[in-house]
Amino acid sequence: MKLICYFDIKAAHNPYFKEIYDNIFVKLRKTFPQHEFTHVQPPGTDGGDWCMSCPGGRSNFQIINPENNKTILMSFWDRGMEPLEFKEELGWGNYDIKQYIGGLGMHTSSHDILKKYGIEHIPFQYPLGVPDSDKFIKEFREEYDPKKKIRKAIFIGMKHNIRKEFFPLMENHPLIELYDSGYGGRDFYKKVSEYALSLSFNGSGEYTLRDLESMGMGIPVIRSETLTQYFNPLVPNYHYIKGSEACKEGRDSYRDIGAKAISEQFINKIEQIINDDKALMLFSNAGLAYYDSYVNTEYIINLFFKLLKLDKLK
Repeated sequence: MKLICYFDIKAAHNPYFKEIYDNIFVKLRKTFPQHEFTHVQPPGTDGGDWCMSCPGGRSNFQIINPENNKTILMSFWDRGMEPLEFKEELGWGNYDIKQYIGGLGMHTSSHDILKKYGIEHIPFQYPLGVPDSDKFIKEFREEYDPKKKIRKAIFIGMKHNIRKEFFPLMENHPLIELYDSGYGGRDFYKKVSEYALSLSFNGSGEYTLRDLESMGMGIPVIRSETLTQYFNPLVPNYHYIKGSEACKEGRDSYRDIGAKAISEQFINKIEQIINDDKALMLFSNAGLAYYDSYVNTEYIINLFFKLLKLDKLK
């Protein structure tokens, strides 16, 4: 088969995406010499806004058979249902997606996606997103000792969407510190590493890279239970502290619950665990083990090839 690899060569200026995309392309040629692979740069990726959920979205790597438009989509985008629910509007109407690897925010099970859309969906892993993240994470990683930490839960991030409602409900609590950004680069990792807990809120989607970054430094993470899962699931009350129930849309709204109820769940859990050194140590160790095993780009590239089914493009 002559196959097109459709991906942004700049990978949205994400060095971890770029390493994965570039290595996948090279490895495809080496692993499947019987096929011809050609890279095509999607339009609209050289500046300005680009629809991340559209074909050629900058978080996507697509393999396309141009003879029949059968497509394998690998995506790190966290609006995972959009290519399925808004297929025509987003430009997927000309593509016959046969395998969908990744895509967070999937509020429908893989079984139901296959039944409803005829697409094999497989959860995937997620890489880091900021240059030098892994370097800073390892710089501030040390044996976790809650007695040497500030006994509070810290959140640093954009105050948008549901977070706007959380802030006034939680920012005056003595065990919680909330920052509307304010820390970037190395300073972000240094600040988070000083605290006993890393508080994570859903943002535009269910996950945030703060989860992985904190786990990599050995700081226990408290967050809402996740509806969407990685290929290697993050287990609530094992890898992270379940601070609240999940948002049933796999997004950020909690429309059926409300910000006040979610905030109260978080506060109650923080008050309960902040001085439980034994539990905090267990979460620290489990988070570290997850980060070291599943977040590195080499693992993610190898996992992609284990999941890939090129025969679906025939």
